Amino acid sequence: MRFPSATRALIRLGGGGKYYLLEDGAFNDATASLMLHPGVGNIAFFSSSAIATCTVTFRGKPAHAAASPWEGANCLDALVLGHTAIGLLRQQLLPSDRIHGNIVDGGQAVNIIPAFCTAMYAVRSPDPLRVKDLMAKLENCFKGAEVATGTTLEIQWTRKLQVGDGNKIAGLDVHSNRHMAQRFQDYIAADGVTKFITDGGLLSTASTVSSPISCA
Repeated sequence: MRFPSATRALIRLGGGGKYYLLEDGAFNDATASLMLHPGVGNIAFFSSSAIATCTVTFRGKPAHAAASPWEGANCLDALVLGHTAIGLLRQQLLPSDRIHGNIVDGGQAVNIIPAFCTAMYAVRSPDPLRVKDLMAKLENCFKGAEVATGTTLEIQWTRKLQVGDGNKIAGLDVHSNRHMAQRFQDYIAADGVTKFITDGGLLSTASTVSSPISCA
């Protein structure tokens, strides 16, 4: 396999870097894009889930947790309540849906009802429009917790993309070229040693910010 002299290596890690490369015109004159990613097996033809990520912030009213807890509005309770609601929601989700997150800041001290708490969450699906539905479901879980605890909620999605008919989501799925993938696989496997798996395996439900490049 010979690469043309115009082949370029573009590297930007973290924070949705491929989106910025695409917006800045790095792929305007590109015919094809090849992404290499470490994994548990060799996969030439790969399709990933679309993803949307957000920061969830609750703001409450601080109070001393022992002396006067009734004066506070506990945003950690709100965060735990929203997270629990997501857990209960899972029985109504599709097998291909994913919702997961982690608490970034759960409070400032053990004896203080926290003034604010933050968490990061992500929703995934092979269908970008299903991601939009999952975004709304996640928001509703935390809106209910906001009302129940008397706190104030802010949800900030990382970025939103137009996917047609006025719909916006924060990430897309990968669209691979089967013929190019097969040529790449044939070339690499010609050594008689390297083996490829026929499906995405465990990574088929993962996501990559290379997805908008494949959809451009």
